Amino acid sequence: MQKNACNLCKCRQQNGAEGEIRWEALLPLVKKSGERTNSWESYFDEKELRILKEKLPRLESSDELTQSWVRVIARIEHCLKAGLPPDSSEGQAIASEIERLSEQTFGENKDLMNKFWELRKNPDSTNQGLVPLRPEVLQFVEECLSSV
Repeated sequence: MQKNACNLCKCRQQNGAEGEIRWEALLPLVKKSGERTNSWESYFDEKELRILKEKLPRLESSDELTQSWVRVIARIEHCLKAGLPPDSSEGQAIASEIERLSEQTFGENKDLMNKFWELRKNPDSTNQGLVPLRPEVLQFVEECLSSV
């Protein structure tokens, strides 16, 4: 667990998202990792899992794709804090970046992207091992993507 916490701190520093990501929400996820009874992985078949495990961002990783997703979340948190709506110019820039990153993550596999997004929006996904995201962040994503 200490190694995971160190990796999270390293990722936090590398991404310049200091103060933007709610680390108090992430640390319980690390603690609960051994307590989960139903992992997010159980929602996908073997082929889908291979793709997801290869492409999904991992907080312990410092790859560019992961860093880009972390920056997008930080930008959304900034918009929420500043009261910028999803249809603002920043919201639209975020929507474009999400579309670009989704293409890198899922390629042409729109079915897998939609299946993962449906799981991601489920409040229980945090208990299944996915990084916690506030409902407001998820709602902002939905709204900014629908206003493109």
